Amino acid sequence: MPVVIKPCDGNHGRGVFIELFHQSEIESAYRIALKEGSSVLVERYVAGTEHRLLIIGGKLIAATKGDSVSVIGDGVATITELVESQINSDPRRGSTEDHPLNPIRLDSAAQMEIAHQGYQSDSIVPTGIKVLIQRNGNHAFDVTDQVHPSTAAAASLAARVIGLDIAGIDFFAPTE
Repeated sequence: MPVVIKPCDGNHGRGVFIELFHQSEIESAYRIALKEGSSVLVERYVAGTEHRLLIIGGKLIAATKGDSVSVIGDGVATITELVESQINSDPRRGSTEDHPLNPIRLDSAAQMEIAHQGYQSDSIVPTGIKVLIQRNGNHAFDVTDQVHPSTAAAASLAARVIGLDIAGIDFFAPTE
């Protein structure tokens, strides 16, 4: 059964590893996750889509759907170069508050994801082959108009129960 490993008190998806099967992967991910937080959570992996719902004053204001980040090989560039040219060249990406998306770093989680597919960051990927770089978001799409009213109500209730007038509620929708 695949598992998810993540720091209990981390943020921005740092130290999060998903769909791990093998003991060696799990142990390696655990060590990395522990560096990102004070303790580590291990839970069963369920395939699905990550969403974030913004609740202000008890009302759903916005919702995004997270998506994985990948590159497509061209037979010439390394994975590192493909990340720069295909992902980080997006003008919405940057390290300041002026940019809504962060640059993709080939951190330990990304390196593990790439290795899981048989590549390294300096590998040249054959033309047309897709390589997953990061599973946990950092690429979002507006889905506000698609949120079911009962889901919006549940997110509003969650914010109210913990006493927040403004809250970002993470929501996971399993695929069937």
